[in-house]
Order: sequence, then C-alpha cells, then structure tokens
Amino acid sequence: MDGRCNVPDLKPASDQVFEHFYFAIQAALEGLGVVMGPLALIREELRAGQLLAPINEPASRTRGYFVYALEASSDSPAVAALRKWLVAAGSLTEIEFATYLSANCS
Repeated sequence: MDGRCNVPDLKPASDQVFEHFYFAIQAALEGLGVVMGPLALIREELRAGQLLAPINEPASRTRGYFVYALEASSDSPAVAALRKWLVAAGSLTEIEFATYLSANCS
C-alpha cells in the first residue's frame, strides 16, 4: 500500500468548516465526507467500524500535552503522577491506533 487503506484516490470535491469538531465527526458519520482530527475523539467510532482510517499512520503532531510546574514542586509526587499518567494515556492511544491499523488495513 502507498499510505492508503483500501481507499481509492481521494480528491476532495469541496471542503467545509464546522464550529466544533463534534459536528465534523457527525458529518463524517452521516457520509458527508472525511474528517481529520484527534484519534482520541473518534476512538469509539473506529472500534465500532463506523469510521475508518484511510491512511496508515497519523499525521505529524503539532500539539501535545505539557506539564508546567514551579521548579520547587516539579519533583512532587502529584506532578510526577500527572506526568506519568499523560505519557501512559498518549502511549495507549498510539498502541490502539497501531492495533486498529493492523486489524483493518492489511
């Protein structure tokens, strides 16, 4: 495959901008087109087969989560626990995406 998942050449007929990402998700669920966005917000739709990922890998990330704390508290157990949770949550999303692709894009 060359980056697609059993999808013919994708050429947009037009584009739309929605006020909220959930409206874009709903439009895609109704068959009105393709939506691009955070995997975490469409995880259930992917699992249920309502949406599919037409490319084999996520696009480059331009945003992320960052932990900011006063230097004096940066080693506190609470800050360390939050940092650990964020890393684990992000890793889980990557693993789930890879699992989805291997099961649906062979």
